[in-house]
This record gives sequence, structure tokens and C-alpha cells, in this order.
Amino acid sequence: MRIAVVNTQVPFTHGGAEQHAKNLLSALQRHGHEAELVSIPFNWRDPWSALDHLMATRLLDLEEVNGKTIDQVIGLRFPAYHLRHPRKVLWIIHQYRSAYDFWDHPQADLPLQEGGKAVRDSIRFLERRLFNECANIFANSKNVSNRLRRFCGHEAPALYHPPGLADLLSPQEAEPYFLCPGRIETMKRQDFVLESLALTKQSVRIRFAGTNTDPKFQEKLDRLVAQHGLKDRVSWEGFVSDQELATLYGKAQAIVYAPIDEDYGYVSLEAALSHKPVVTTQASGGVLEFVNQDTGWVASDTPEAFAHYLDEAWAETKKCREKGGDAFSSYQTKNISWDHVVQTLTQA
Repeated sequence: MRIAVVNTQVPFTHGGAEQHAKNLLSALQRHGHEAELVSIPFNWRDPWSALDHLMATRLLDLEEVNGKTIDQVIGLRFPAYHLRHPRKVLWIIHQYRSAYDFWDHPQADLPLQEGGKAVRDSIRFLERRLFNECANIFANSKNVSNRLRRFCGHEAPALYHPPGLADLLSPQEAEPYFLCPGRIETMKRQDFVLESLALTKQSVRIRFAGTNTDPKFQEKLDRLVAQHGLKDRVSWEGFVSDQELATLYGKAQAIVYAPIDEDYGYVSLEAALSHKPVVTTQASGGVLEFVNQDTGWVASDTPEAFAHYLDEAWAETKKCREKGGDAFSSYQTKNISWDHVVQTLTQA
């Protein structure tokens, strides 16, 4: 088939969502489909701009190009997935979360802006209606699926996919450090990890690997390190190549990951493929679809509880190996492959 993968692109920004779209495109092409990535720019300078972009997307026509019919459209992110097409399948990474589950979040900005509530209500109303025109809807995790059911009344089965590092990851002899991978930003909660680290009784050492997207947040992290005397127990690796990151996974004793209500959480899958357990919290959303007390440690969402499990994981090296092995075995039972993704999306 001739398939258009439609995704939102924030200009000059590249992250997991963009890589996800490219991985899907490559998988479709490997299966013999003529696939093309269509990126629609998105810029939310003010609340109303989100609606402007949604309406602009509705005006786009991808039924045919240069006299050639486009057989199917696969939409991934708001507002790109609202493009019109007679055979449109959605595989939703996440919606415009400020209008949904982030509306009541302490760091939410949309409720504080003029017109924010009107924009929220408009997006919710439109999405309930526009989702009805889809041939099928899938979510990339049960967490995203639950949000779609809760806010929009739509059923969207979870369709898992492998992380981008899947082919590079393998277990290696553990060294005395925990790895905390991911972008350095408030929603990934590296500050929560540092506050927990300050309460540990063991000499736990954590290596943070990821790029900084918020200089002010990094300043806060640096203050926490200085305030709690953690300089010798924390290192900031910054940007690392895929191969370097795979090595950091392979040699870590355990993975530390405590985001707030993560959509999917590549980190938990990458940890499993590296045979490493994950220390996380009950507030981490999609991470909990892969991490439990058999495959890691799930703490209540307080620094004290998290510190307790950091201590336990640091002291129990044998238990880390056992939980890491169980994490890999659990991953293997979930039919996570691009072959399954392509088959599901193209037969929907």
C-alpha cells in the first residue's frame, strides 16, 4: 500500500516522538509498503494557536498526490492525527495533554492563560467527534488507552513497539552505579531522584544520562547536589551516543526512573532488554505496565519510600540480577515487535 505516516513536528526540536515516527516508517518500508512521513508543524504560542493548528490540519487533503491515491494514513500526535482521509488509522502517542490529564497538574500552564478553559473544552468536544471518523484507533500504551477512554469515551487497544535502542542492548557485568536516563526536565523528575538519594543510608551512586531542555531546572538540580553534599555520588553524562547509552544500560546495577505519569516509557523497555531492574514509583504511569515488584521496585511517591528501595537495590546485587532476568522474560511474553505493529496497523 501507499501509506502516509502523519506526525506533528515542533520546528527545531527532535525527540522520542520524531524518532518513533521514523522507526514506524522504516518498518512499513521493510514490509514492502510505499511509505512517506508527513510532518505538520505545531507551535503553541498561545492557547488559541492549538485550535488554529487543528483547523489548519483539517484543511489538508492527502487522499491523492500527483494523481496517485494514498491508500492509508496513520496518525500519531495531536493535531496531525486530525487530517482527513477515508482510511485513517490512529496510533496515538499522546493527545494535547494540557487539555486532558495535565489540566489539574500544578505545572499546567493552559488553565492560567486567557481562554484556556474555552480551548480545553473545544479540543475535548472536537476530539470526541473527530475520532469517530477513524477506521481504527490504537494507543501506544495502556496508560494512553485509559486516558482516551476516560476523556473521550473511545476504546483504543494498546499496541506496544520496541524501543529505538533494542538492537544495541545486552546485559553486561554490573558495575557499582545506577543509571537514570532521559531528558533533564521537570516531568522526568530528576529533582525527586536527588531528594531521595539524599535520604539513602547506602552510598548509592547515580549517573544521569540525557540532554538538558531547561537551564533553570538544571540550576535547581545543581543546588540540590550542593545542598545535600551529593557531588561524589552524582555524575551528569549529558548527551551520549546510542552505543554509549547501551553500554551504560548494560553495565548498570539497576535503572532509576521516576517520571510523572509517563505515556509509555522507553526506559523500562530498554532496561528489560538489558536484563536490569527498574526502581520507579506508583505515579510513573506507563512505566508500571512493565515494572512491578518482580521486575524491579515500585515505591509510593515519596522521597522516603524511594530512598528505601534505592538502598535495597544497592545492597541486593543478587536480587538485582534476578529481577533483571525476570524483566527480560516478561518483555518476551508481550509480542513487542515492529512486525506485529505493521501487521496490526495495516490490517485495521
